[in-house]
Amino acid sequence: MSRSHILVVNDNALTRDVTSLILTRHGDKVTKAKDGREALAAIQELAPDLVLLDIEMPDMDGVEVVTLMDTPVLFLIHSSLADDDPRLQKPEGTRCVGQSDA
Repeated sequence: MSRSHILVVNDNALTRDVTSLILTRHGDKVTKAKDGREALAAIQELAPDLVLLDIEMPDMDGVEVVTLMDTPVLFLIHSSLADDDPRLQKPEGTRCVGQSDA
């Protein structure tokens, strides 16, 4: 059975590492990136099947990254951001998966 190649993009090292560990234990191939620029380079070089992308990152946030890529993406955000940020309503068909603030 072929497993997915997933790019985990998060500026928080602990979140990046824990997410990667869970996916690796599931059998997926994981590549990590700490910011939007690393993510775009990894997408171009490695063509992952899916990108788990943090919204709030310095320099280039996740919304900006997704406008420059053509790979399926899941945003990793705090649930309060999903309602408050109008940029997350685009592009059409985008779905947000949030973590609880608690």
